[in-house]
Amino acid sequence: MNLTKRVKTALPSMNKKAKRHLLILVVLSVILKALMVVLVAHVPPEDVNRLLGIEAKWFRYNWDVLNISRDNRPLIEKFGYTFDTRWYIRISENGYKLDDDDAIYISQRTPPGIPVSANLYDWLFMYPLFIRLLSIFIGPIPAGLLIANAASVISVALFYLLATNYVGNDSAFRGAVLLIFYPYNIMTMASFSEPLYMLFALISWFFFMKWRIIPAGFMMMLASFTRYPGAMLFPIFSAILINRLRGGKASDILAKLILLNIFFIPLLFWMYVEIPMQTGYTQTQFASLTWGFHPFPGIGLVGASFFGMFFLYFALVGAYQLKNINKDLMFYSFGFIIVHLTLGFGGGIGRYLGVVWPLFIYYGHKLDMPDTAFFSALFLFIGSIMVEFHVNSIFWI
Repeated sequence: MNLTKRVKTALPSMNKKAKRHLLILVVLSVILKALMVVLVAHVPPEDVNRLLGIEAKWFRYNWDVLNISRDNRPLIEKFGYTFDTRWYIRISENGYKLDDDDAIYISQRTPPGIPVSANLYDWLFMYPLFIRLLSIFIGPIPAGLLIANAASVISVALFYLLATNYVGNDSAFRGAVLLIFYPYNIMTMASFSEPLYMLFALISWFFFMKWRIIPAGFMMMLASFTRYPGAMLFPIFSAILINRLRGGKASDILAKLILLNIFFIPLLFWMYVEIPMQTGYTQTQFASLTWGFHPFPGIGLVGASFFGMFFLYFALVGAYQLKNINKDLMFYSFGFIIVHLTLGFGGGIGRYLGVVWPLFIYYGHKLDMPDTAFFSALFLFIGSIMVEFHVNSIFWI
């Protein structure tokens, strides 16, 4: 049985209401993306600067670093070639090598003694690989945008189908709407890797719930090669597996654990063999030096933004309340919340909560439709500001 047939087997059957919900969700996703394009095309960033209290000189400094003028940048480049998106495109074109201009630019965030090119290994290769393959036909920047946006739409549909396994169609629909409008998910309509990561993570859960261990492990590996926190899927799934098979034959449990975690070996090879061969540092070593990651829980709270703390509070509440829906989902959510706090992402904690998908199952089940509409409108306002800020910057220095 090929992978496509395996995915279809893992998915639940759909009734008429589910098909109608899926159609609405897909159309809503596309309309929202089109709305963001119109917003960026017609709203000057100076208005957002004043709202956020950011002086225009900081934006000018970002543009001057790369000798780029905001006014003459095409719209597709604004969405597909800023912040992390720039480096994903660069990796897809050149691999983990820097040209002279990039080296000068990225050296501004590199401590003395660290190879400048080592910073590129913070961005994993799975998303750039997809970009490189598709860029043969449409070019790298359009490829990055198409992959990210297609993955986000498919992920919403998969989330809805998955959520119906735990709550009713209506609750799953509300949860999917909240997922679409979550501010940081609106922002990742640009060339970010989170949508592709979410897609792999959701498919791995579908397989795992059907006890298809090998394809689940393979999808976890793909997720891990898209974003480093994807490595957390392996201990989380392993713990759930042990708990579910508790009381069974030890040999059966061990066999399933080996089949699941054998796909973790390539990631370890990448982090502790390949990267040291190329840079002299493991990924964890230079990440701690360049980004300030620390192996202590709670460090991610330091310097966290207001929105990050706001979302974190509701994430903790939602993760705890998931115990009344499914304890595996609760364990999954707490696992990822803790790892993002532990790694010390600080003000970005709200962004990374956007891929902790079980939280949206809980709130879709908890909130009624008027509440969902209210929070979606609030999310849209915040997300619009974030998109406008993001696409009019090259890098926040």
